Amino acid sequence: MKHHNYVIMSLLFVTFITSTTLAKGANLVPETCKKISISEPSVRYDFCVTVLGSDRRSSTANLQQLAEISFNLSVSKAKSISKKIGELLKDPKFNTFQKNALKDCQELYSDAPDDIQTGLKALLNEKDFEKANIEVSGAITSADTCEDGFSERKEFSPLTGDNNYFMELAKIPLVFIVLLK
Repeated sequence: MKHHNYVIMSLLFVTFITSTTLAKGANLVPETCKKISISEPSVRYDFCVTVLGSDRRSSTANLQQLAEISFNLSVSKAKSISKKIGELLKDPKFNTFQKNALKDCQELYSDAPDDIQTGLKALLNEKDFEKANIEVSGAITSADTCEDGFSERKEFSPLTGDNNYFMELAKIPLVFIVLLK
């Protein structure tokens, strides 16, 4: 009889632990990324899951925390691209036009982190969804404008991959703004 009680108590304990763990930290990333990719088709579902999942906090984050993670990932990427541009400017293989385009891109990307952080503050602290949208949209435009700087003279852009990645990444917080309204 004692063995029987022990088994029942063990099963109840496991059930309790499992249910409280699920209630506390259900992983919202897949469900949220599905909504994001439907709302913004240029954001691929797999990309969204991979990017948000790259932050260890995302598996237990609520919607607002996921939004904050997406903003912070976008800030980090903009900073990393700006740093890369600084390295590219030292490379002698680029002609004068390309170097000028790179300088323009560096200026655009140096503003993007502040724009995104301002958007995050507007969203979380002020609940100013319009301002948040304008700030994040401005950062996305930076990548597009950077790419256009090369294509206007049909020059090779060494930043095409980075620009495309950043545009897709920064559209994730843009959708979060709508989801949190």
